[in-house]
Amino acid sequence: MPLGEARRAERRARILQHARDLLTSVGYEAVTMDRLAEACGVTKPTLYNSFGSKDDLLTEAVQDAYGRILARARAPGAAHGLDRLVNLFTITARVTQGERERGRRLLKAVRPSVSGPFGESVQQTISDAIGEAVEEMREAGELRTWVDPDVLTQRLTGLQRSVYTDYSAGQIPIDRLDAAVLHAVCLLLVGAARGTAAKRCQRLAREYQARLAPRAAAAPGADEGDAAAGAG
Repeated sequence: MPLGEARRAERRARILQHARDLLTSVGYEAVTMDRLAEACGVTKPTLYNSFGSKDDLLTEAVQDAYGRILARARAPGAAHGLDRLVNLFTITARVTQGERERGRRLLKAVRPSVSGPFGESVQQTISDAIGEAVEEMREAGELRTWVDPDVLTQRLTGLQRSVYTDYSAGQIPIDRLDAAVLHAVCLLLVGAARGTAAKRCQRLAREYQARLAPRAAAAPGADEGDAAAGAG
């Protein structure tokens, strides 16, 4: 990469980081191009010329953060199908847990605008990654034949969003966020998956249930084979 391009890329990355910092500290509505320019140490014309509108800049800033997280699950040699889907939800939750309060503030900042272009774009980034893994499950024969991959992707995306909304509202403890997400996801997948994939979803759902309610004993019994019942 030529030096000029490297410097522009470095400046762009720096601006995106400052934009995320401002977004988490003051919230979406309070962010203005004036405040962004001051925080980033550049002029407003520079921001408009480089990114366009406030929404365009904030969308790229959040997508950049999520993109680097999701890249781990998409990396060459990464798991496929159900394994990739589980990794995707696990990595996203644990990065959020690692960020702790910063991650919660970012979710709160994004949530009021989820119905607009900004929120829709961020959600689409996540939904695309989920959809890739669901399609791999279909190709690998891990889904029941009647399951529509597009509908399943929509349900999984909405389910994750619901859990993170509860977390950002303080209804889910930080140390149980990953368990809450994966328990909900695996419960849904028990009915959609088939064969060994369904058995694994059931096993994982029971494991995460134990983390969410450690005093509730997982009752062994005849239901062990239920997830595998039916071939299609």
